[in-house]
Amino acid sequence: QSEFVSSVSHELRTPLTAITGWSETLLYDEALQGDSRRGIEIISAEASRLTVMVEELLEFTRLRDGRFALDLGTVDLAALIEEVDFTYSELLRHDDIQLTCSLPEEGLPCVTGDAARLKQVLLNILDNAVKYSAPGSVISLGLVREGGRSVLSVRNRCEERPREPERLFDRFYRGDAARTQSSGGSGLGLAIARALAENLHGSLSVETPGETDLEFVARFP
Repeated sequence: QSEFVSSVSHELRTPLTAITGWSETLLYDEALQGDSRRGIEIISAEASRLTVMVEELLEFTRLRDGRFALDLGTVDLAALIEEVDFTYSELLRHDDIQLTCSLPEEGLPCVTGDAARLKQVLLNILDNAVKYSAPGSVISLGLVREGGRSVLSVRNRCEERPREPERLFDRFYRGDAARTQSSGGSGLGLAIARALAENLHGSLSVETPGETDLEFVARFP
């Protein structure tokens, strides 16, 4: 498994470097404006995120206890969610899925954590929501404060809800109804998200409100 991951990661680095390099070059063009510039910015950001994910995959296979190095600091979760909301709304604009974001009117207190890791948790959950969402449905992203903890939730309506939702956190598991069956996917995203949440002294769980919905809830002190 480790040898396979190392080989795949090595092969991914070259195209990712090319994508990142060319997208950054295009952004130097002052004539690039509006939707075209936003699109290139998203390509650049996602290529950078994928590069980090490749390194994380290597790290995750090496570390038996599933622990990650953290760069702790003060993080404004609401601002981070707004940033992710903008990126995903643009990515899904031409898809038959809508993303809505609900934040409290009054600002929430910042949390102590690693901004890049917290963003990775949220993006991995959203990636899963997109894979399982039925066409024409809405993915709801929310943040509230409960009992001294910041509670982040992602809810989506499934075309066919997984029979064993808790197994979605198992490494390399892919539910039968996931669109990953035709579009690819490693089955590592949620396993990494839960490990990261726990490393940050938080938690990540899945709930099944209603007959067709999945809701992932991350709680951070």
